[in-house]
Amino acid sequence: MLGFKQIELSDKDILDNFFIQTQNQISDTTFTNLYMWRRCYAVRWAVVEGHLVVQPNAWESSWVLPPYGHTYDDDDFKSAVEILADEFHDAGKEFVIRGITEREKERMERIWPDRFAFTEERDIADYIYNGDDLRELKGRKYSKKRNHLNAFLREYPDYEFHELTKENVPEVLDFLEYWYGEQNKSGNLLDSLLCEREAVYDALMALDELAYVGGFIRIDGRIVALTMGEKVNEDTVVIHIEKAFAEYRGLYAAINKVYLNHFWPTITYVNREEDMGLEGLRRAKESYYPAYLLMKYKAVWKND
Repeated sequence: MLGFKQIELSDKDILDNFFIQTQNQISDTTFTNLYMWRRCYAVRWAVVEGHLVVQPNAWESSWVLPPYGHTYDDDDFKSAVEILADEFHDAGKEFVIRGITEREKERMERIWPDRFAFTEERDIADYIYNGDDLRELKGRKYSKKRNHLNAFLREYPDYEFHELTKENVPEVLDFLEYWYGEQNKSGNLLDSLLCEREAVYDALMALDELAYVGGFIRIDGRIVALTMGEKVNEDTVVIHIEKAFAEYRGLYAAINKVYLNHFWPTITYVNREEDMGLEGLRRAKESYYPAYLLMKYKAVWKND
């Protein structure tokens, strides 16, 4: 047995030390991401041959994220993967690795030329934007965004932006309860949103222990928008959560722009995570014109 265990706040330094070595842009490689979603997706972790192995959906699935080592040693990586393959096969499960970047895919194909069958997973590809594009909204392609933003600024010139702190978390929780309640007017809140609400709550409860920074917009004393993010590597920030009331025209454009200019005025790239195959979310993310999609792949171990 490989000794997979639940993620706890006390594990942060251990996992961070592995993630620092990867310098990945992928949204999966932050402790905050794994911690806040740990209950929804039964996230477990173990160290195998000096590599961090993360297993989401541990109760029912047979997949892991790519093993991350302190060094880029092919021999240790190969040993870790093959130990995992044996472990899953002994348990009668198919062995699958997901969340694989193009660089990791090329590495695996070099080490095992014919062992894995790879599939592109477009629905979980991360959207990567140029930081300057989102901070400035310059050019013809952003004219609609600027129009929405300018309408917001004309209508609400006295809006306030505040940093998220332990002291204002209770007020932020009230905002979120109202926001999720608005999504649940039919009385049938999607499981994904129920899960997300739980994840955001856990992140807020651990604000001082986690690495993210957050901010919110207040209008007439009321919180109307919230966002949270953190650096995933030296040149990229990942946005974990962004929520706003849709009735305020331009509010999403405002919270996005103001947050980045306040906390990340020089960051090169912004990772706004995946669209999960949801058509509306895909349109929204594409409307900000990503610099590129960070594609992710699934690899299935082919049995002899």
